[in-house]
Amino acid sequence: MCVSRYQMLKPGGASRLIEYVTVTGRLEPLTEEDYMKLVRLAHEFRKAVVYAMRMIAKGLDSNAVLGELRLMLNKAYGNSAFKLARTAA
Repeated sequence: MCVSRYQMLKPGGASRLIEYVTVTGRLEPLTEEDYMKLVRLAHEFRKAVVYAMRMIAKGLDSNAVLGELRLMLNKAYGNSAFKLARTAA
């Protein structure tokens, strides 16, 4: 998405255009604790994707699957896990 200079200078202009972003890159944790947090998040995300794939295979409603995933992860990660599971299933 391209944002014009006018849209960026206008009060609240750019914030209304861009609600979510995805940053692709390498994460370099500063401490061992940060590293363990990332490992745990990756592990929980993987578990959620596998769980969602099983529920989708059973034919459960997408709202029920999303509800279960949101109990495991926050809303954004739950939605991402569902999308990944749906494409893999």
